[in-house]
Amino acid sequence: MTTPPEAEPTTSDRPPSPAAPATAGRGDRLSRTERRDHLLDVAATLLLAGETPVSMESLARAAGVSKTLPYKHFDNIGAVLDALFRRETLRLAAMVWEALQNAAPGDDLALVWINAYFDAVASHSAVIQKLHTPGSDLAGLTDPASRAVDAVALVLRDVLGVEAGRAGQMSRTVHGAIVGAALSLVNGEAPRAELQQVLADLLRAVKQGPPA
Repeated sequence: MTTPPEAEPTTSDRPPSPAAPATAGRGDRLSRTERRDHLLDVAATLLLAGETPVSMESLARAAGVSKTLPYKHFDNIGAVLDALFRRETLRLAAMVWEALQNAAPGDDLALVWINAYFDAVASHSAVIQKLHTPGSDLAGLTDPASRAVDAVALVLRDVLGVEAGRAGQMSRTVHGAIVGAALSLVNGEAPRAELQQVLADLLRAVKQGPPA
């Protein structure tokens, strides 16, 4: 099975820890990778605590570092939130990919995919949702959904066996349907079983292709 797009090399694989203390003492000796990831953790903590807008100054203060240190890792706060969005999206995608890789022979992979995505959203989407609230600043991210759409095309092609051209054509539609269903689930607008069935029917239709 083809491996999914890899996370940026400066991002660690440990889960986010928004509940952890936001500060790290100025005397802590962290590698560049660790420091960058810690700044992203602090930015996530500030977002979940309701601080809007987050600024480079508030990030430095909460992280317990000098005002200039965040600029050694990010050009501006938009770049921070861009990197945070990408990190959390990649982590969510990794959870789904792991579930697909661990599926048992004979499992309905469409349902495995949907179940894993809903589970991942339930446990891992708080920061992503905060980044989509009115007033959030994602100036550095020209198309927040582009990587997710590419990942959907990859799963359609390599997991569900959809022809490559059709996978590319249908990936944005499928991504939109999955994200919309997840939002409906989070907002309590429809029961999970019903949403799962609708998405499973859509994925089967995509796999079968258009009528002759």
